[in-house]
Amino acid sequence: MTIRKAHSEDYDQVWEIFKEVIEREDTYVFSRNTEKEDLKKYWFAKYMSTFVVEDSGKIVGLISLNRISSI
Repeated sequence: MTIRKAHSEDYDQVWEIFKEVIEREDTYVFSRNTEKEDLKKYWFAKYMSTFVVEDSGKIVGLISLNRISSI
């Protein structure tokens, strides 16, 4: 297993994981009706640091980090 920064070519696999989570309504941030294009606005935005967990060439997990304030 490897954790690495997400790349644009990961988009479809990231979407499949993200879609599964929002369809179960396991998150309060995104509606289950969130469109695939909206994923780019958040998970792949320039201000976000998105990482994926890759196992044998398949993305099996992800996390997105955002700096919310400077302290």
